Amino acid sequence: MLEILFLVYYGRYLAKTAREKGRNGTGWATFGVLAWVGAELAVGLVYGATTSDSEPGFGLYLGAVALAGLSALVTSAVLKALLSVAPSVAAAPVPVGESVVDTAAPEAVRS
Repeated sequence: MLEILFLVYYGRYLAKTAREKGRNGTGWATFGVLAWVGAELAVGLVYGATTSDSEPGFGLYLGAVALAGLSALVTSAVLKALLSVAPSVAAAPVPVGESVVDTAAPEAVRS
């Protein structure tokens, strides 16, 4: 249960951080949560493929959570290291009464 609550908080944190940098918040939140779940599944699959124990025990869970935590740290570090996206100049509105054409061109180019 605590893990689910953490994943909700973690997804919101990634989304907020991504939006502050001008990135897709939903995409980064989805990526972070899927990286967490994928790391846990990878530990379980490797354990299941290499042992024949019918009862995995608490050590397996700790290993899965440790690897998932590492994936969360890496995802957060990558997101924080990304540069902010500058707003597009083409998307800026042109004030009423002004021209979009560059009038500062030299005379040789205008002929």
